[in-house]
Amino acid sequence: MDSLNKILIQGGVADQYAEQEKIALADKKNKEYIKLLVELTPEHIYSGIKELLDDLKENGVKIGLASASLNGPAILEYLQITEYFDMIVNPNSVKQGKPAPDIFLRAAKDLDVAPSDCIGHLLNKASKHVCGWSRDG
Repeated sequence: MDSLNKILIQGGVADQYAEQEKIALADKKNKEYIKLLVELTPEHIYSGIKELLDDLKENGVKIGLASASLNGPAILEYLQITEYFDMIVNPNSVKQGKPAPDIFLRAAKDLDVAPSDCIGHLLNKASKHVCGWSRDG
């Protein structure tokens, strides 16, 4: 629902829909998104990511996925990189979603790693950057 709200706000029409209409729109948007996911292949992995995952695994670094999207596991499957991940946090298992740190703290706990010893790679359409979690742990 968060991504739909962002789209509606960007379009200047957020106040034109009742909550039930937003739920229906979010469902429709997600169904369209899932249709696009099946087109993902390993060729869609950003350059250097597979090598990075290989290096991390070879050096015993634990890897977890802390995504607000319920589609995270499917994306890993389509990209054929699920085996690199030691755990995947179900976003429904945390109290607060992003930007609250709950999902990242859960990932650290499930990996049995102190949050201050974690880094997160945040990817979205607007930006790409690496940030430390230590301020939240």
